[in-house]
Amino acid sequence: MEFLQIWQKSKILTNNMKILFAVRSLNIGGTERQIISMSNMLINYGHEVDIARIYPNGDLEKYTKANLHTLSKNIFFRAIDFHRLYRHKNYDVAYSFLPNMNIFSLLISKLFKKSKRPKIVWGIRSSYLDPKDYSIKVNLVYKLEKMLSGLPDLIITNSDAALNEYKKYGFPRKKIFSIPNIIDHDHFKNLSSKKTVYKEFGISNNMKLIGIFARIHPMKDHMNILQAIKIINETSKKYQNKIYLICVGGIAQKEEKNNYYKNLLKLSNQNIKWLGSREDIPKLMSACDLTVLCSDSGEGFPNSVAESMSCETPIIATNIGDSKKIINNYGKIVPVQDSLSLANSIIEILEMDKIMLKNISIEARKSIINRFSEKIIYKKFMNIITKNTN
Repeated sequence: MEFLQIWQKSKILTNNMKILFAVRSLNIGGTERQIISMSNMLINYGHEVDIARIYPNGDLEKYTKANLHTLSKNIFFRAIDFHRLYRHKNYDVAYSFLPNMNIFSLLISKLFKKSKRPKIVWGIRSSYLDPKDYSIKVNLVYKLEKMLSGLPDLIITNSDAALNEYKKYGFPRKKIFSIPNIIDHDHFKNLSSKKTVYKEFGISNNMKLIGIFARIHPMKDHMNILQAIKIINETSKKYQNKIYLICVGGIAQKEEKNNYYKNLLKLSNQNIKWLGSREDIPKLMSACDLTVLCSDSGEGFPNSVAESMSCETPIIATNIGDSKKIINNYGKIVPVQDSLSLANSIIEILEMDKIMLKNISIEARKSIINRFSEKIIYKKFMNIITKNTN
């Protein structure tokens, strides 16, 4: 069996490469989790992978197989660190993520002769960003990234939505491609954890459990699900005060202090629990009667949608990023910022025939495996990298 697995991988594998991933940190987040998944995937297929980050000791570091390097927080010394890595390690590819690191990685590479520098790949992870959600400084960085977008060898988005948006935005059409995220279906699977989770939170058996798995940020629009539950409590006799909501995701210090988070807490009640960051996501997802994605901007490939489907948990998502494409016919799509539609869709799923719903959920998991497994994404990644960085 082991020989067969090695042989199957060798059919896909081209020349082994030395690859550097560059990111601010490996704290819990969608981008960071994908860096771990991608780096481990490449190592599994025989490539040598390093990860350089500014802030060490992130929560996700324990899951990586890659070599870790720490970059200075001081921009001058960080440039020296980057230069030293490029010079000593002789990478084939330097793959950075998010605007600041994309720009920095590109500029340092220009200090080397073309024959000596690695191929520069930019990673773009979001779409439909609302400038109002970000500071002047951040918006300037995005504009600078656009100005320099003709210089990297390759730009990879994680969604068709982002691909089309950035093409319209002026990024070079011949250099930008889409590769969806990897979903670890061995990790995200149904764990039959309902009794355990209900006991942990003291939820009575007649309650329906809904989960939202997203960091606390205005673009994730937690207000939408809170308003939807309020509508259900006011209009549905059957489900009035019968819904328990778990909100799973960290909160930045600035969000904790601002009015957005305070307003969320005002709408909360004893049936709404804010759990912060958790590492037992599959257990929590598996226990839910359904999960929701409420984002109104910023999403490219929403991991929580695909992960929920992989756990065989019904999903409702706003029509943002690639949500509709991922869900296909296996869940419900609602307009952004439409709490009434969200409330109606929640009731529709809760009212569905249980056997039919289970069969749909099983097929949803199969669709995730067939589209976003490691083997599928590796083929796409190598095809794009080898064709467009030579």
